[in-house]
Amino acid sequence: MQALEEAGLSYREELVFHCPDTSSRAGFALAPRLANSGADEAFARSETVARGLFDRLGAWPGKGRVVCVGHPGDSVEHLGAPRLVLDPASLAAAVLEILAAGLASPRAPAPKRLVPVGATWESR
Repeated sequence: MQALEEAGLSYREELVFHCPDTSSRAGFALAPRLANSGADEAFARSETVARGLFDRLGAWPGKGRVVCVGHPGDSVEHLGAPRLVLDPASLAAAVLEILAAGLASPRAPAPKRLVPVGATWESR
C-alpha cells in the first residue's frame, strides 16, 4: 500500500485477483479475468502463477505485461519477462542471521531484517 501511495497510485480492490493456490494452473484459470479487467499491467507474487498467466494470455495483445517475483533460472526466464529476481544467497544469509539472533537471545523481541536481495530487473 505504501509503495502505491508513494507512486501516486490508488489501491483498487476490484483489480486484486486472488488465486486458490500458487500453481501455474491457478494463473492459467485467472488469465481471462485479468484480460477482461481493463488493466494494462499485472504483478504476480509467484513465478508459477505468472507462468500460467503467460501460457494463457500469450503476448496479451494490446496490453502491457505481467511482472513477477522470481529467481535465476525460474520457469519464465526464457520468456524474457520482466521480473524482480531474488538472490537466494542473500535470503539464506538473512534467515541464518535471524535464527542465530533468536538462539543467542531467546527472550528478545522477534528480529526483523530488511533483506538487500540484490534485486534486478531483467528484460531480455
